[in-house]
Amino acid sequence: MNLFFCSTTNGEIGDNLLSFIEKLVPKEKIKIFQEFNGFHRKLHQYRYVNPVAILLIANKEELLNILSFKDLLQGVRLVLILPDRKEDTIAIGQCVSPSLLCFSNSDLNEIYSMLVKIIITEMSRERKIKLRLKKGWQAT
Repeated sequence: MNLFFCSTTNGEIGDNLLSFIEKLVPKEKIKIFQEFNGFHRKLHQYRYVNPVAILLIANKEELLNILSFKDLLQGVRLVLILPDRKEDTIAIGQCVSPSLLCFSNSDLNEIYSMLVKIIITEMSRERKIKLRLKKGWQAT
């Protein structure tokens, strides 16, 4: 499982999230981006792998930028952390079909518990696929 983490701002929530993620996922499986163009380019390369992506959105402009490449996000387990709870921000965020939509002022423990579930689910799914492939290769 590959995990993409993208945040354009330096701040406590991003630092705390990244520190938490690094405890769950091997560092070599984590790709960190500080701008969305780099994230977008890497997503092209991983479009058949379906990584988990955690996007910490700083403002509405970034959110609209993500909306411009929402097709690439299909199949990606997306955790979208929005900057505010305004109706239009939430509506735009929902357009990219996130697995989890939360807010930068949310309780981090709630975000952590959902992240654990998403990461464990993806790791389990990946192991099952590897086992099926291995059994298939042994059967031939």
